[in-house]
Amino acid sequence: MPSTYTTNLGIEKIAVGEQSGTWGTTTNTNFDILDQAVNGVIQITLASAGTSGSPTVLDISNGSVSDGRNKFIEFVDGGDLGATAYVQLSPNDAEKIVFVRNSLSGSRSILVFQGTYNASNDFEIPNGKDVVIKFDGGGATATVTQVFDDLLVTGLSVTSLTLGGTAITSTAAELNVLDGITATTTELNYTDGVTSNIQTQLNAKAPLASPTFTGTVTIATADINGGNIDGTAIGSSSASTGNFSTLSIAGSAITSTAAEINILDGVTATASEINVLDGITATTTELNYVDGVTSAIQTQLNAKAPTASPTLTGTTSISTLSLGGTTITATGTELNYTDGVTSNIQTQLDAKAPIASPTFTGTSTVPSLVLGSGSTVTSIKDEDNMASNSNTALATQQSIKAYVDAQSTDFTSVATDIRPTTDNANDLGSASKRWQDLYLSGGVYIGGTTSANFLDDYEKGTFTLNVGGSYLVPLSGTVSSYYAEYVKVGRVVHVFGQINGSSLQINSGTGTGYIIFGTGALPFATTNNGGQSPNETFTGVVGDGSGYGLTSAGSRTASVSAVYGTDWSWGPTSFSSGAINAVCTYMTDA
Repeated sequence: MPSTYTTNLGIEKIAVGEQSGTWGTTTNTNFDILDQAVNGVIQITLASAGTSGSPTVLDISNGSVSDGRNKFIEFVDGGDLGATAYVQLSPNDAEKIVFVRNSLSGSRSILVFQGTYNASNDFEIPNGKDVVIKFDGGGATATVTQVFDDLLVTGLSVTSLTLGGTAITSTAAELNVLDGITATTTELNYTDGVTSNIQTQLNAKAPLASPTFTGTVTIATADINGGNIDGTAIGSSSASTGNFSTLSIAGSAITSTAAEINILDGVTATASEINVLDGITATTTELNYVDGVTSAIQTQLNAKAPTASPTLTGTTSISTLSLGGTTITATGTELNYTDGVTSNIQTQLDAKAPIASPTFTGTSTVPSLVLGSGSTVTSIKDEDNMASNSNTALATQQSIKAYVDAQSTDFTSVATDIRPTTDNANDLGSASKRWQDLYLSGGVYIGGTTSANFLDDYEKGTFTLNVGGSYLVPLSGTVSSYYAEYVKVGRVVHVFGQINGSSLQINSGTGTGYIIFGTGALPFATTNNGGQSPNETFTGVVGDGSGYGLTSAGSRTASVSAVYGTDWSWGPTSFSSGAINAVCTYMTDA
């Protein structure tokens, strides 16, 4: 029974009765695997970034130590990989928890996954970070997750702390000030702009209600018609110069400082103008709002725009703008893009087609059209005669068909055939406009439409002469070579043969044999001539290349009508040219 292996570490489990005498080797390997899995540390150099379909594979091999089994894995490279790296743990059913460090250059991240790649199941390790991740061994849909998500700790000591990408520079003691605080963020923001200890500043101030001042409150001159100063009634219309700790007019305490009251020193307002204050209901606080005003308040107010529905002129500069509580972050240039817009922008955008792969409805009008590279199309014309001959206009399907039909009045298309419109009235080509080559897979009807007019074959070639036997009986001389060729037109075969040699001579006499074209020597079998033997019968001429023939009578002018199996007699003939030529024609069914 063969060994089996554990799913997660690939440890070999020796079957009962197996590996006698080699248990030690297998067991030592298993110990090495356990040692690597428990505390193995490795640095792996990635040769390339890879892709989701072709990642760097981190193997956990059965029965042997392997990179993917280490407890701590650091990924490095020999230079910037140029892209995010892809690493896959194999096999996809192995469960594993591993410490991983991303030490790649170029600030490259690593996407770690198991099983078939799916962006929702992988885990991205940021550059320069250490993580503890878990592979769940879920097969093709396996997931990789961070072990320390929602980490619960009772104590944590760190040398540096970053929250949301921002480094925390406060000390622990400074942060502990927040312990137990109940103030809101808004309330804490009130300290913005404070330049010294708040409590010290508050302690140096007097309360608004019934304040008690120390030191000397100095009033240079006071004209008080009645009232009390420091508990003493003032009965006359004027008071002498003096120092007062408190000052009240008609029961209202004067809280203005000497400096503030001295502002009236040198005032040019008339008594009538000052008497405007007679009967005034404004409070001291309200009157103090004029502190620091440098010109006529009404004039300044008239030059200002109201808060509600203001009408502004000239150029208005706004550092920050909020509408309905939302801060406008667009720049002036960006806001100016709305200049000239006459209706709702989103409504107009929804009515537009995208630049990429648009889908139009109704009739689309374009001034010109360029597809890829080439001429610009400016119009679509429906001209049956193509009269404009434009290089920037497209033709409609109907106009193209009409133009082609008009140029081909002698022909019409029926299904897959091209036929003349009138029988036996049109030529294919002309004396000055000829076709070059004609390729046919079938035959051709010439001069008629019956089978008698059908020509289904034409070919030419060479063949080997059958020069065995006695050639031309009796023949003397030396044969050096022979040659034969044929031309086949339909069932008719024309052949030419030649025997070359020296001192060739046909002696007189009678014999049985074949001349040049004998049994098995012709390129195509002859037609059976009434069942007689042999079948190879033909009409031909045998001569010496000078146009003379050889016959049974020994003359040199007649035609041979049979050349095999027949007794022939001939007179002596010498051929000084050293060659015997023969031409014949016969019928075949091949």
